[in-house]
Amino acid sequence: MSKLINRKKGLSMTKANKEVYKDVLRFLGVFLFVVLILCDGSLVCADGGKGSDKLAKGCVLSKRYINDGLLLYNELANESGNNFLKARTIHAGLLSMYVKEMKARQQLDYTAALLTDEAAGILENLNSIRESLAESVPEDVPDPNVWAKSNIKEASKQVGKLLSNFESYLKDPFVLDEFEELGEKCRKDFYAALENVKVKIRIYIKYPTIKNAEELCQANRRAIVYLFISRFARFEDPGESAETSNKGLDLRVVRQFRGDINRTIYWNRVLKRKKKGSKDASLLTAYSASELRRLRIVQAVLDNDMREAQALLLIAFRANFPLKDTSERN
Repeated sequence: MSKLINRKKGLSMTKANKEVYKDVLRFLGVFLFVVLILCDGSLVCADGGKGSDKLAKGCVLSKRYINDGLLLYNELANESGNNFLKARTIHAGLLSMYVKEMKARQQLDYTAALLTDEAAGILENLNSIRESLAESVPEDVPDPNVWAKSNIKEASKQVGKLLSNFESYLKDPFVLDEFEELGEKCRKDFYAALENVKVKIRIYIKYPTIKNAEELCQANRRAIVYLFISRFARFEDPGESAETSNKGLDLRVVRQFRGDINRTIYWNRVLKRKKKGSKDASLLTAYSASELRRLRIVQAVLDNDMREAQALLLIAFRANFPLKDTSERN
């Protein structure tokens, strides 16, 4: 990680300093252990927990960050294509978008009051991973694309390790007891992402090329991240001429997104037939597999089925970071 503190060679700790350093590490270890015990779904985080209100609600916020992290992990682990330099920039952009949205919510009273050191630490770790992806490519690497591939792999590994430290948060789907009121900026950004998908799908249908397929895939990726972090908002389904309230999201635009993903898969197949036997055909197959995963997540959100949404995201995660308790819950 680029944010790790590098110490110059030749510097050494005195014996007293070493003892202080060890004491600090012991304190941090005990503190983390206590936090994990409290937030293990049995005391503070359980319904009716008897811990402090802030810590209890802070655990809920931590669960949300970890649950969101499953989607970000899937993006890093499965959505790079063959141009890893470009993919690296896109990954950094998605992580930046997520961190900014979450920090923007911290400005709202209901979220700022819930922020705990644990939740802040999770967000800061994700931001550090983003920074590692945003750094310039070293000038001395023989093959920048190969280096970028390794950098993305390491970033996904770091996200996976972060999530695996909070396994108890992954055993049950994360849900909220009430609707979440989104900030105006998040709502506008979400709608803008969906509008961009509509633009890209029209271009792709008119000009079915690999370049346009890739740009549409990227647009869908951005939209699914916004949808997932907005999944607890109130989705309203007004009549033909009615408008949604200032508190809800128009359910019709989410259904439109579902339809655009279906159209993406269809036109990927059309183009794949023209590219039969080429590397482009294999790339289109990978794109469609990603779109199918996104389609199932969109449907889970529409059905308000967070169990299904989390199950879909855990598939890739468990393959690389097996949970200790792998039993299925009914």
